Amino acid sequence: MSVLAAQLAQLAGLKGPQEKWVRGKASLLFNYQQAADVGADTLLSIAQTGVSQLIRLDKRFHPFSEPLFSRAAVGVSRDQLTAQENADLDAKLNPFLHLLADHFLAPACFQVLEFCIRRYRVHELNLPALLAAALPYHSTNEFSRLIQLCALKGTIWEWLTPIQESGAPLPRPSLVQRCANDEAVLKFVTATAEALGSGPHPSRTYLSFFAVTACELVAAAPQVSERLVSALLPPVLAGLSAGSGRDFAAASLMVLSHLAARAALSPKLLAAVLPLVARASATLGLATPLMLIAHVANTQPQLEALPRKALNHLLAQPDLAAQLSALQAKGARLAPLLRLLLSALAAAAASPDEPAPTGAAAAALLRSLVLEVDLQPGQAREAAAQLLDAGAGLIVQSGAGDGEEGSEQEEEDDEGGAGGALRRVRGALRALDLRHPEEVDAAVNAALTDARRQQQEEGQGAAAATPAAPTAATPKGGKKGKAGAAAASGQEGASAAATGGAAARREALFRLVQACFGASAHAPVDGGADADSDAGEAQTLAAAVHAPAEGVRIMAIEKLDKVCASPGATEAARKLLRGSLLDALRHDAFPVAAAAAAARGLADVPGADLVPGLQALLARAADAAAAGHGEQPGSAKAALAAARGALAAVAELRARETALAHACAAAALEFALSDKRRRKLAAAAAAACGPMLFGGLDLSADDEGGAAGGKAAKGKGKGGAVAEEGAAAEGKRAAAASANRALVDALAHGLLAGGAGAWDELGALLEAGGPRCRHLLLLALLRAAALLSSGGAPAAKRGGKSGGAAAGGGAAFEGVARCLVGLLAGGAHAREREQQHQQLLLPSDWEAASSELFDDDGLPTQQHASAVLSPAALSRAHGAALLRALHLTLDAAPPAALAAAVGRPEAVFALLARHARAGPLLRRSRRTCGS
Repeated sequence: MSVLAAQLAQLAGLKGPQEKWVRGKASLLFNYQQAADVGADTLLSIAQTGVSQLIRLDKRFHPFSEPLFSRAAVGVSRDQLTAQENADLDAKLNPFLHLLADHFLAPACFQVLEFCIRRYRVHELNLPALLAAALPYHSTNEFSRLIQLCALKGTIWEWLTPIQESGAPLPRPSLVQRCANDEAVLKFVTATAEALGSGPHPSRTYLSFFAVTACELVAAAPQVSERLVSALLPPVLAGLSAGSGRDFAAASLMVLSHLAARAALSPKLLAAVLPLVARASATLGLATPLMLIAHVANTQPQLEALPRKALNHLLAQPDLAAQLSALQAKGARLAPLLRLLLSALAAAAASPDEPAPTGAAAAALLRSLVLEVDLQPGQAREAAAQLLDAGAGLIVQSGAGDGEEGSEQEEEDDEGGAGGALRRVRGALRALDLRHPEEVDAAVNAALTDARRQQQEEGQGAAAATPAAPTAATPKGGKKGKAGAAAASGQEGASAAATGGAAARREALFRLVQACFGASAHAPVDGGADADSDAGEAQTLAAAVHAPAEGVRIMAIEKLDKVCASPGATEAARKLLRGSLLDALRHDAFPVAAAAAAARGLADVPGADLVPGLQALLARAADAAAAGHGEQPGSAKAALAAARGALAAVAELRARETALAHACAAAALEFALSDKRRRKLAAAAAAACGPMLFGGLDLSADDEGGAAGGKAAKGKGKGGAVAEEGAAAEGKRAAAASANRALVDALAHGLLAGGAGAWDELGALLEAGGPRCRHLLLLALLRAAALLSSGGAPAAKRGGKSGGAAAGGGAAFEGVARCLVGLLAGGAHAREREQQHQQLLLPSDWEAASSELFDDDGLPTQQHASAVLSPAALSRAHGAALLRALHLTLDAAPPAALAAAVGRPEAVFALLARHARAGPLLRRSRRTCGS
């Protein structure tokens, strides 16, 4: 260039701004030709109009009106400004351009941008800020129009040159792909998000653009790389930092949720991010951060614990439990979060180093979660196990539990130390027990079992590690020397020291469970001193009542009965006791059943359930007695003891519930008939049911049976032993027959002396009783008929006074006849016949059978005791007794009494004709009917 040309160029640069606008200038509002004709004053007027409109839309534009769009701005030339002046101008232009991001599509935006482009050359010198405002609108024509004016060459946006040429908008997939491939573009997007997300001029539009772009970028990546995570984390952390607005925090949570879904985040990163997420609840409310934490817990299995700082922020939220319950009701997956939260809360509540307010808040939140949120069984069990372990450690650490009352008072006084922590642990365990009793019971049993196992392992290790002491010389007299005694003492001390830690922890755990659940089904029961067997294992009452060891079950029933007798017993414990008692009566071994029969808790069992249970125990005891000694020595004695307990329970039930009086009496009468092997049981049953019958009878007798002839002396030789055994058996049968005769006679006399009410009572007993009970009552009717026939009946009670035999004979005959005809008609047998599909069959040889089974006085013979052992034999004997009693009644009863009993005499004949051939009895019936 010549010297003249250089001088002309310098002069052109020094001329006024009105000479700078030549044809072909860049413009948003005008084409190139029109732009050259628009003067500076016109552009300023247009810009001022646009600024006024923007101020009405957003007050944040007001501070930029005077510095950027005053009359003085017309004379500004960027080329003539110093570096400092340009920097000061950029400090005003860049925030202004950032504010335009929320209003880029407004017409006023292009009015002010026209002036900024023509006057301040922002499309060349402030390109990052200009694109920050325009990039959220990349798919619009306005964006493509602006890009056509920008100086992109040499910048990270040079890849937009094809858009400058075509004028087409930028599709989102293209932008996302460019961010994935071009680290500089991605860094610009994230850095701009930090700049526009916080500070005095945050942009909601750009933050939304950043969140959507970042999420699509994460979703489109075949595999989320560490580079991508590192690029997205700075704005995420900035958005969650203190002072960030709601929009920036919401955008950060959205991006973080997508990162957590696609990438495995390091535990260190999670420990840094989750407290920030929890703190965002103060800005966004609790629901959104809580959902994100739950999402992270679901997608990041390596997260083993909730960071403590995050827990502290959550503790400050009073409605955390309610929010979790609401999210759970909407189907949110909260299981991993609840596991982490329960663990963190349990640790905080059980920590003696925790400040008292924090520990109390953790305990309160833990109780709220347990009571308001539906926990999975495993979650409740883990929380209970953690609390039990921590509580036992607190007791060992503080030495609490030496005296329950004193330790409780110390805990009340010590709010922040070990005492306060232990009190919080107990409260949390009780809350868990209210909603999840089965899981708490499982945790308690597991803890007790584990403590016992550790104690055994430490004991075995100590025994193996302790060398055998040298055997000292033993002087005469069998005493060890002093050296041997000292060595033995040293070994015992070492072993005790080795096992002391486990033993102390087991004792602490036992005391903790006792203090928490002493009045519930989770109260601990120690299996005994035998620590090397299953019977020595401590467990809860709920588990102990089903323990394999018989002694543990007995101990559990006795302790549970004691627990339920206290006023503070829980309904769950009472329910467990009722079920355990009924199960023991019906199915358990006789010692356990005896403990159940003696329990005070039977008073809480409904009588309708208790009577069948007691009957089942009596039936099992009768079968065991009939079978002999059984497989185990002493089983017959145990059966008899259990039966006596059941009979005592029957008597108590009868006194407690008068509506069940007949059922109770019938239950005892079922087992009052004696035979050679059930003499003691029959005697106990007779003695128990006596006070229940006909105003009260004394049916007690020697339960040994008064064996005839006494015990045979011991003989020598095989033949002598056999003979003695036969004699003893014969003596037992005679004793059984004697007991039955006395019982039947007492029943008959009580029946005849009881007056009209006795016959109604007898009818109710026949209806309620079983086969042996009905047969025994039939024997009493037979004896009564014999007494009436012979004139030896006792005087019946009339109006509280005794009347003569003659006066009461007709009424007694009427009562006997009515009951016998009822038995013959099958009224008392109808239900049994329907169940067994069989009819009452009267034996045709009843006279011979009755002569064998009954004597002339209507009392059972010795053969009768052996003839009723099987159901078939009992049925045959029953039929013979019925016909014998009918024969006596028809023969001796006055016709008026028979008519009053059966309505019409022909009814007896009709009933007999329904059954088997009765021979002479039918003829006697015809004669009676004819007369």
